[in-house]
Formats: sequence, C-alpha cells, structure tokens
Amino acid sequence: ILAEGLRPIERQRVHLSVDTPAAREVGRRRCPSPAVLRIDTARAAEAGVRFYHAGPSVWLSDDLPPACLSRVE
Repeated sequence: ILAEGLRPIERQRVHLSVDTPAAREVGRRRCPSPAVLRIDTARAAEAGVRFYHAGPSVWLSDDLPPACLSRVE
C-alpha cells in the first residue's frame, strides 16, 4: 500500500476512519494487529483526490496515492 497507494478492493471508494482508535477497531475486524495509516489530506486534495463525508466517524475517498500515506503504527 505504501508503494502503490490505497485503493478500494471490493468497494467503490476507500473507507477512512476519523482517528487512530477507530481505525484500529475497524482494522481488527480482519486482522488482530492491523497497520494504521495516516492520510495527508491536504496533499491528497492537491493531487485531485475527492473526499466524501459518510457518517460521524467515516469518510470515503477516491484512490489515494502513496505520497499521501504514512504508517502510524
């Protein structure tokens, strides 16, 4: 993901959590020790990525290029 970017695999858009605890909780649905990524939203927006508010703690986005991603943990 850090080399190729983040893409929706079986969905239309990438699903994003608003904070690290929420991301960790969602990630644990598939993996006991998920990687948590930070999105540089300003850089992504400059690259043309669109974000969509989907709920109180969820955002959706277009594909995210690797330059907009960093690993939190």
